[in-house]
Amino acid sequence: MRQTTSLEPYQLNTMTYQITEFTFAGLTLTGFKSVDGHYYLNQTQIGELIGKERNSFLRWSQAKKVIKEHGDIEIIKYAIPGENHWKIVETEWATEYLLYWLMRGDATAKNLMRELAQSSFNVMIENAIAPIEAEKVSELTGSVPLMWGESRDFTKQIHMPFQNSCIAKGHPAAKVHDLITTLVSGKTAEQARKQLELVKGDELIGLNHQSNPEILRTIGAVKLRYAGLKAGTWEEQVKRAYEMVTGIKA
Repeated sequence: MRQTTSLEPYQLNTMTYQITEFTFAGLTLTGFKSVDGHYYLNQTQIGELIGKERNSFLRWSQAKKVIKEHGDIEIIKYAIPGENHWKIVETEWATEYLLYWLMRGDATAKNLMRELAQSSFNVMIENAIAPIEAEKVSELTGSVPLMWGESRDFTKQIHMPFQNSCIAKGHPAAKVHDLITTLVSGKTAEQARKQLELVKGDELIGLNHQSNPEILRTIGAVKLRYAGLKAGTWEEQVKRAYEMVTGIKA
């Protein structure tokens, strides 16, 4: 396990993270991935997984016994100006925290760890059979790359939520779509129709001409991230969503 020797309880950080939300144990959790490939959780949600209050993980991480065994546990302050801010911690420390309560005989922690173990096995088995929907899971399990049909289906599924979001914000959906596809693939929908061969489906739809499944999946992920943003112009929201998903400055 990596340890930090910093004496500060929180580390300010300028690194860019991909941010996602997922549901586990009845809670909607926020997850983060750094550009160097490490995974993080919102530290205030970790204790809530087993019915503890928001500062339970923080108090555990600062206990003398924990520091003696693991060293100072790095908790990072991360913020998106105008949107939100978090205190995040690597998932390995969330696991250590849950194991601590498991060893103390906490029944909720025991049930949660059982669910985590079962879910991990299920993910590995499912992903060995065929690539699953979770972004980047193939990196963890060595699965084959995503297929075009699955990625195209993903973009179709998020089309209506994306359109509704544009309408609710008063943003021009076509222009938002074109900026997203240009940032991700280098082409607008019209350019894709004219310059790329049709893969499958209606030839008037630009995404049907995009043969790279990873590009399709990224376009869909950026649309979903854009839909959740509020502050700024539509151009600023698209660029921020693109940076959040890809880790690349727009």
